[in-house]
Amino acid sequence: MLAGIDAEFEHLLDAIFGVDAMKSFKRKRPADWICLLAAFESRKRAANPLSPTPLNIPLPFSFIEFYRKHTV
Repeated sequence: MLAGIDAEFEHLLDAIFGVDAMKSFKRKRPADWICLLAAFESRKRAANPLSPTPLNIPLPFSFIEFYRKHTV
């Protein structure tokens, strides 16, 4: 079970893309899910509260394709 910022990130993804889509993505594409979490972890570690620039977390292309197919 995740706590703190990691759990909030997952809740944000659920809110944006839907709980069912995210559960399905985690189950069907576990390696791609890990890549998404690794990208988040990298950005999280690089975050600086004094920096005025936003940090973007790139979505893997496989997630975009999966989401398109899942929502059709």
